[in-house]
Amino acid sequence: RITRLSCPPIRPRRTRSQSAWSSSGSDAAKRALASLVTGVAGPTEQEGQPVGTVWVGLAGLGEHRAKRLQLGGDREHIRQMTVISAGDILRRALLAGG
Repeated sequence: RITRLSCPPIRPRRTRSQSAWSSSGSDAAKRALASLVTGVAGPTEQEGQPVGTVWVGLAGLGEHRAKRLQLGGDREHIRQMTVISAGDILRRALLAGG
């Protein structure tokens, strides 16, 4: 994230939100097509965000967009579903031509 996008690091335990995702996405959108994620996998909520709150999105071609998910299950399941969701968004964008 720091090397490829020239973004400052996110502090540990920083609120996972659309704005956190958006700040990463806006820089990535200028450089390449990228799938980005942020969220709370658990085991406990973080700064008022419940476990399972995840933002996944796509940045590239001068734009970026995000989708909020509310996932259930344990930490490992939330992490797996986050990766699957991010991959699906990227796959759909590639099939649509960007």
